[in-house]
Amino acid sequence: MDDPQKLGTIRTTSIVPVDLNALMFKMEKLLARASQESGDAASASKYEALATARQKAMEKYLWNDKEGWYADYDLKSKKVRNQLTAAALFPLYVKAAAQDRADKVAVATSSRLLKPGGITTTTVNSGQQWDAPMAGRHCSG
Repeated sequence: MDDPQKLGTIRTTSIVPVDLNALMFKMEKLLARASQESGDAASASKYEALATARQKAMEKYLWNDKEGWYADYDLKSKKVRNQLTAAALFPLYVKAAAQDRADKVAVATSSRLLKPGGITTTTVNSGQQWDAPMAGRHCSG
């Protein structure tokens, strides 16, 4: 959102989401493994190459080196966003993050997002149910 306090300023079509890309990386890895196990080496190689390319792109575009966490990429500003969100944990979950980066994300999220009751989705207090100070149960479905 251009203004975190105003839902009408959301720009979903100009954001490259870190969580979605991490999940797509995981799917590509699973498809590579399934293809290999079924004897389809060509498909296995194709999906492994896609996963490798996505992982490199995630490291290039979705890593915020200044802040030390993964974040969404803003196509409008052509920059990785500075806002820390729980989505920064997705590359760790799918094992796409190098250990040094995983360590930095762990420090940032545990010190800034971990609250009594769970992990807040963001540090923004917008009044929306998915933002701070809410944590835990509402995010778990």
